[in-house]
Parts: sequence; structure tokens; C-alpha cells
Amino acid sequence: MEKSSGHNIGRAGYEKILQNLHEGYLLVDQSARIYDANKAYCRLTGYSKEELCSMKLTDLRGNISSEELLKLLNSIAEDNSKSFESQHRTKNGKLIELNVSAASVNIDGKTYIAGMIWDVTDRNKAHRKMLNAKKRFKSLFEHNPHSVYIMDPEGNFLDINSKMEELSGYSRSELLDLDFVPMISDKDLERTQYHFKKAAEGEVETFEIVGVTKQGREIPVRVTNFPMIVDDHIIGVFGVAEDISERRKAKEKLQESEERWRRVVENNPQCVIICIDEAIQYINQAGARIFGCDNPDEIIGQSQYNFAHPDDWETIKARDAQLMNKQKVPPKEQRIIDVKGNIKNVIVYSIPIHYKGETAIQSVLVDVTAHKLAEQKIRSSESLKASILQTAIDAIVTINHEGRIIEFNKAAEEMFGHDISAVIGKMVHEVIIPEEYKQQHVERLQRYLQTGEHKILGQRRRMRAQRADGSIFPVEVSINRIKNTDPPKFTAFIRDITDRVKKENRIQSALEEKEIMLQEIHHRVKNNMAIVSGLMELQRFRVEDKKLQGILRESQMRIRSMAMIHEKLYASESLAKINFKNYIQELTERIVATTSTNQKDITVHYRLDEVHLSVNDAIPCGLILNELITNVYEHAFKNKLTGNILIRLKQQDHHLQIAVEDNGCGLPDDFDIDNRQTLGLTLIKTLVKQLNGELRIQQGIKNMGVCFEIFFQIE
Repeated sequence: MEKSSGHNIGRAGYEKILQNLHEGYLLVDQSARIYDANKAYCRLTGYSKEELCSMKLTDLRGNISSEELLKLLNSIAEDNSKSFESQHRTKNGKLIELNVSAASVNIDGKTYIAGMIWDVTDRNKAHRKMLNAKKRFKSLFEHNPHSVYIMDPEGNFLDINSKMEELSGYSRSELLDLDFVPMISDKDLERTQYHFKKAAEGEVETFEIVGVTKQGREIPVRVTNFPMIVDDHIIGVFGVAEDISERRKAKEKLQESEERWRRVVENNPQCVIICIDEAIQYINQAGARIFGCDNPDEIIGQSQYNFAHPDDWETIKARDAQLMNKQKVPPKEQRIIDVKGNIKNVIVYSIPIHYKGETAIQSVLVDVTAHKLAEQKIRSSESLKASILQTAIDAIVTINHEGRIIEFNKAAEEMFGHDISAVIGKMVHEVIIPEEYKQQHVERLQRYLQTGEHKILGQRRRMRAQRADGSIFPVEVSINRIKNTDPPKFTAFIRDITDRVKKENRIQSALEEKEIMLQEIHHRVKNNMAIVSGLMELQRFRVEDKKLQGILRESQMRIRSMAMIHEKLYASESLAKINFKNYIQELTERIVATTSTNQKDITVHYRLDEVHLSVNDAIPCGLILNELITNVYEHAFKNKLTGNILIRLKQQDHHLQIAVEDNGCGLPDDFDIDNRQTLGLTLIKTLVKQLNGELRIQQGIKNMGVCFEIFFQIE
């Protein structure tokens, strides 16, 4: 082809204007030969003007054949102008997407096609990304296990999922013509409107109400409303409604059994917190609870470092710096300290957001010590939904009715070591299921497809999975059928519990070792005390002094009262506490058996609560009871042939009362416990003081009988 030069066409002024335009400019004839191109188009394609003027437009074509291109040029020449999108290939081989506005022009009697060209590659990519995000959001919205809805600021339904239809009894078309008022009981309507208003103003509101179905049935419902925020503007309310009928029934049974009603604390497992320059700007109710507060206002305004463990400060600062630079950071486990000083382990998921016109950091804190995590919270914007999916803690794998993988999220890639492109379309049992489960998986899938019978759908189960390298590891799996799919599709939420299982095994092993050790200690202490008691018994038989014999016998009883504690602990399932009611009865029987009352008829009565005491409280209490009961037998009925002893044990909250009461001869008129120096009374006073307790002595009517009472606070 003979080289054509642009300066042969048009005037110099025209040429200068075209060359300085920011938009691309190209001039071709009807055979697609290029005659002129401005600087902007040269920058766009990477070719020089001289190179372009030696080429045909067909050399740059992207998504159109030569024949189609020539037809297009002729069409423009006939219609005078046309706008369309096209693709051109740059000098380095890259395809760029273009928006073209072309018109036919007559220059020196010849028809040319002049086109103004804009690069729309980035715009189109963003548009496709937005469409994909909408599809993902729609899937999360529709397949959520709870009832989910979107309302405008006036409370009219804009969209609902199938669970909302099931819960309310209304069809989709009926709901989209309603607001929420007909579905709320009269007594809760005003409160619901208040919470809705708060959500529409930017608050996250969680509350419980009584909902009313289309058929008039009342259902207790837990509602969580989120503000829908787009570009810092609230455009509506996003909500989740959960039927809590079963939970309410359980609550009522618990309240009846405890004979009083208790307010149920809202159970939202995820804490959401927003910080600007380290200061906490927002925290939800669940966040307040995780930090040990009843009200989020107690937390807002404080520095996040007030609650972070000092060892984690540097890590937090580094992560925040990355986030403020719009960099992604992986989930991180760290420690927080609540207002009571308790240390908790949490996993933190953070992203940068715009909050009240400023760049902020939003974090989701998941308490990993909880026995299970709540369902993923639904967020109010598409970008937020996408970010939660990307930072999900669980692997998410979706299969079709044949068992082929159709979705494999980022967490699944990291967990199993497979690239998503390598597993899509493969049978799931060939990718992540160990050999021992493969046949069972295939049989259960076929049985479900044939009969609808299932044993594991909707349940959390522990299983084992297989990584790409062949290693087997423990997982927790929840499998659900995706609603309104025919043939059916199934989604599995999979969590790697390797660390949890290791910790459980270590804890169980340590507990077993400590239980054996404590049993042996209590057994040996009991045996050693029995030896000491036996030695004192032998010594008592060797002395003739009655007073000394009595002292030795009293010491034996004191030792036996302590030995009984260790004997009870050794035989008890709990090595930390003993049943003190049983201990009192057995101790009294032993004292009666070893105390000589001649022919006297003394009856012991008991009023004992079921109380379990730690060894720290049980030993001093046992010694005190030994002294009091022994004293009653030795001194209270000297001049009486019959008598009654009442032993009381009463617990109220953390306060304990122990009392020994008799109807004997009572105390001497000159009795003063502070001036009595006997070993028994000295021991009683010392032990009561050790318990941080209070000793009270009450004389009976007409000095008949006496009552010793001890009050103290137990652990």
C-alpha cells in the first residue's frame, strides 16, 4: 500500500484542532485505509501517526470481521453518521474497548469516514463488576436462612426473600404492595415504628416483637434492622426477621422452673465497630456485650486501645496503616480486655469505609470462644456484601444435583489448597472428600434425589476433609439445599477445626491428669490423718489421766472431721466441692457413736439445704460443727435424761448460715465468750474469723437451751 499523509487533507487550522483534542480522532476511507490520526489516538493504540497511516482499519479490528467492518463503513457513508462500541488492538496486542461516534465527510470530492473515539475499557469493566456484585448479593439475599427484606424510608417493602413469604403468609406480590404495619401486633406497633425510624436514621436496631401473619396467627419475632447506606446516604432499611417461637417456649419453661421471669439478653454474636483515628465512633449492642457493657454509649468515644491487649498494639497499628492506604488485610486473631478485666480471643475482619464523610475502619469481631457462631449478618450495601463474602471465615462450596462443584470461594481455595479454576465442574467427592466418605456421599445424594430423604441437611456435623496435598483434617460442615432450585443445588459451609480439636484433646488430657492427681492427694491426706488419729488412739489407751484422755479424744474428733472432708472429696465426682448436707449427717453420726451419753435419749433433728462447699470452706466449717456438737453432748444435758438437738444449714445466694441448737440446760449466767479461754471456743472463734464470718449466741427462754449460729459468705 502506498503511504498516505494526513497533511494532504484539510486546512492547517483544522489539522491543529484535531491533533490537540483529548479524544481520539481517526480518518479512513470506505476501503478502511487510514489517512489521519491525532495524538490522542496514537497514545491510545501505541502506534505513531506514520505507522497508522500505513495501515488499514482492518489491521486494528477487535471484535468484528473485515467484511463486517467494510459493511459498517459503507453504512456510515450512507447514513452520514453513527455511534457504536468497538474494540481495537493496540500495538502491544491488548484489546481496548472504545465508544465511537463516526460521520461521513467529503474532502476534495472523495468520501471519508471521520470518527471521534473514547476509551471505555475501565468503565465497561466496572459495569460488569457491578452486575456480578448484584448477582452475588441477590444469591445471598434469596438463600439466607432467615426472613430478609428491604424497605424504603417510609416502611414500604421493596424486596423480600422466600423465607419472608413463609414467615408472614403473604405472597411476594402482596408484600410488595404493603408496608410493615399489618404484620405487627397492636401492642408492639408503636415500638416497631420507633425502631424502624432509628434504623432509617442510621442506627442498627435489634428488638423482639409479636408479628401477625396473613392468617392472623401471632408469632414472636426477633428483628434486626440495618440502615442501607450508599455514598454516605441512607436510602432505606435492610432487615432480618427470625421466628423465635421455640426460643420463647424454652424461656418460659426456664422462668417457670426458677419461679421468676428473667429478661432474655439479645443474642447477636457479631460485634460491629467503626473507628476514626483510633477513636470508636460506633459500636452495636453485641459489641457492647463483648466488651462487658450494657449500653454502647459506654464504649463510643473511647480509644480502641483501651480494650486491646498491650501485646497486640503494634500489630493493630500496622494493620490500621495498611487499611488507611486502601490495602486489604487478612483476618487476624487478637485479644481484647473487657471493662471487667476479662481477656477474650477474637478474630478481626477489617475494611476501610467512608463514615460521616471521613475515611474510617470498620471491623467485625467474632468471639471464637463461643460454642457456635451466629449466621452471617446481612449488610446494607453491595460493596459491603462483597467484602463480607471475601473475608468469610468459612469455606463455601456449592454443588449441583450431579455432585459437581459450581462455586468455590476464596476461603475454600485457602483451606483445601485448590485453585478455583481447577475444581469448577469436578465431582466434589473427587476433590475434597476422603476415600472413607466417598461412597457414602454418592449414595446419600442419590437417595435424596430419588426420595427426598436426608439426615444431614440443615445440621452441623463434624467430619474429615482432604486437601490437595492428600492430607486429612477435621472440619465442621453445614449443608443446605438452595431454595427454588430445580434440579436442586446444595451449599456447604465448611470450617477447619484442626486447632479446636487439638485444644480440646489437650484440655481433656490435662483434666484427666489433674483429676487423678487430686484424687491421690485427697486419698493420701485422708490416710495420713487416719494414721495420726490411730496414733492418738493408741496414746489414749496408754494414759490413765481421764482429762488427758478427753483431750486426746477431742483432738481425734477434730482430725477425723478434717479427714472426712478429704474422704468425701476422694469419693466425689467433683474434686473441688463436697455435699455438705451429707457431711453434716455423717459427722454427727460419728460424734454420737464416739460420745458416751449413758442411758440418755437425745434426738438429733436436721434442717439442711443442699449445699456444696469448697475445701477451703468445708474444713473450718467441719471443725466448728465438731466442736459445737461435741459440746452439746458433753455439757447441754448433764441433768436431763432426754433432749433434742437441731442442726440447720441454709443457703441464700452466696450467704450461708450454720446453726446448732439444743433444749438443754443453757449457758451459765456469767458466760462470756470473749473471756473464755478453752481450746474449743478459741478454735471456734479463730475459724469463724478465718471464714470472715459472724458468730451469734442466743440463750433460750428461761435459760433453757442455747443456739450457736455462724454466718459467712461462700465462694
